[in-house]
Amino acid sequence: ANGVASHPILVQLASLNTTLFNQNPDVDIPSTPADRGVAGGHFDVDIFYGPQPATMCVYTGGSSGAQAQSTITVGSTGAAQPAALGNAGSGAITVGGVVIMNQLTSSDVPNGTANSTVATKIRDKVNLLTATTGFSATVSGNVVTVKAPLGTAYNTQPFTFIDGTAVGGTAGSSPTATFSISGATSSNKKINSIKCGTTDLITTNTVSSGSGATAALKIRALALGINSNVIGSTGFSISCTSGTAGAGINPSVCTVTGPVGPSACANLTISKDSSITTSTTSPAMTGGALGTAVSNLKPFLTSGGNFSGGVTAVLGTFSSCNKQTHFHEYDDIFNVTGVNMLNASSTTLNLDNAISDTATPFKVIVHNQYLNPAVTLSVGGAVHENVKTWNNQASETVAANVIANAPTYTPATVNTLEWNMPLNAFSQRDWWGNGDVMVGLMPTAPGCGPWVGSSTKGGNLFYPVIPPATITATGQGTVNYAAANPGARHNGALTIQIVKASIPSTSIELNVTARPEFGWRVKSADFETYVLAEYVTYWHHPTGKCYGATGWTKLAAPDLTASDPSVWQTPAVGSDDPSSGSFRSTSAIISVATTVTTVSGLTVTTTVTTFSNRSTKTVAKTANLDGTTTIVTTFPDGTTTRVTLASTAGSVKTGGDEKGSQAQTGRVSWSELLRN
Repeated sequence: ANGVASHPILVQLASLNTTLFNQNPDVDIPSTPADRGVAGGHFDVDIFYGPQPATMCVYTGGSSGAQAQSTITVGSTGAAQPAALGNAGSGAITVGGVVIMNQLTSSDVPNGTANSTVATKIRDKVNLLTATTGFSATVSGNVVTVKAPLGTAYNTQPFTFIDGTAVGGTAGSSPTATFSISGATSSNKKINSIKCGTTDLITTNTVSSGSGATAALKIRALALGINSNVIGSTGFSISCTSGTAGAGINPSVCTVTGPVGPSACANLTISKDSSITTSTTSPAMTGGALGTAVSNLKPFLTSGGNFSGGVTAVLGTFSSCNKQTHFHEYDDIFNVTGVNMLNASSTTLNLDNAISDTATPFKVIVHNQYLNPAVTLSVGGAVHENVKTWNNQASETVAANVIANAPTYTPATVNTLEWNMPLNAFSQRDWWGNGDVMVGLMPTAPGCGPWVGSSTKGGNLFYPVIPPATITATGQGTVNYAAANPGARHNGALTIQIVKASIPSTSIELNVTARPEFGWRVKSADFETYVLAEYVTYWHHPTGKCYGATGWTKLAAPDLTASDPSVWQTPAVGSDDPSSGSFRSTSAIISVATTVTTVSGLTVTTTVTTFSNRSTKTVAKTANLDGTTTIVTTFPDGTTTRVTLASTAGSVKTGGDEKGSQAQTGRVSWSELLRN
């Protein structure tokens, strides 16, 4: 059968024997979604990060602690040639076995006499590793102050400076300038200054012509005044010929020699009284080049002693912990099905709110996968993968393996960091394939723990619940905050922890004892030490029931309340949240490829769209023999849709016996088409 035929639409009057029928094929008509975002409800999103002011949560009765510190004084090598410290393998400076600064090369230190410049370079190189080591540096002149991470761990630890490799070569040369003094007609007149750029080479307003009886004696006084008033700290020297005490000199020739290396100025500037005659007031500095030899910088670094002053911070008593941002009905507000944590529809959810330094290394740890099996993740540029299998964190039983297998990213290198879910995430299905039918996202309410932690309800575990040991009708859990492991954090909501890359495996634990399918979490005692940010998402169900409270069920009914247009918002410009199992037009498309093949005699047109995160969307259109078209769409998260569309041209069927073969007058009307 090909469907149902209508009443006759045309009778061929000439023969009164053939009736034409309109053919209505059996097709699936795509329905217009009745909901925005995920169908049958909405999800909320919370983000946690510090400082408040110094921690993610609030504590009472604690102390802030202090950082141990020490200093490095940089001395001059005495030669304007490159210097080096350390090597590529061992770094340049270590403290307590931690490399706090990588190798200084000859390109980092092209001039070994510029001690304040070298000190600044050391500061900058130490701070390049701050996100990894916790050490930071400041500089004042040629003194670098280095601070260790908060606490007592580095008290009494010394600096270790690692030798740089010396290389032979030329020593370099100094730039020079000359000028002469050939006249001085008045007594007690001054050469006020000689400058290289803004640097005074002599003491200002001091060099005088004196009261000698002749011009030659006055010139001698000026020459001697210059020679005795050179400011040595500039690295310049000046030597003027001065003749004898009785005869004086005319002219006096002055030679200015600058520090080894290219001159800091093209010309000197001489300021003088008009009664004094010089060959020029802007003598040119010529010559000067850095040496090619490389010296070992280590002997010219002086430690200020062992680190001291570190004090361990005391958190005090847990008081409360509140989200930084909460979004109610996030999917409805922006018509999306997930969150791009790097480029969300609301910029308040972007990771850069929590981590401003794009070089900060981090790892990703997930928990409550079992209660949120519809969600997929894309991290590090990988395609979306369901949380059930992502990074094996819902099956791994060894903490050391979780940390070892979690890649290290930085905000600059992570490429993708987002979660998504299918349109039917709130439907009741056997998501795990083990017979446990449940909804695909945890139904709870914000006040049940997703957005707030209480000192009386699990602290920074946020209203934890111990799930049932076996499959039950409702999936209801047990509340026992005093238990050694009180259960799933955040009341079972899907939780994504962004943690320091330096976290040791001893600082994480199974979210639920002996149940890896509930994922891993940072231990409560180490929460403030290692968690940089935390994202939480859940189905904000209208019943408001908390996991573990009477009336909660894993078989939550759909919320058929229509989305309120008054709360809808326009996503941030250029944002890229996942939407409807695919991506919005703001996503970067790498390529679109279309192929046409023949399968079982049917023409199939397949279009594959590849997005910037290497995920794909595939649309396969099959032209059926009855004129209909079947369209199968596979979205980046693996979900599919299938629709069959009727031919726009329609079709006409003939049949019936309008006249009939029996002998009779008149006619038989509206005969049903016989199916064959």
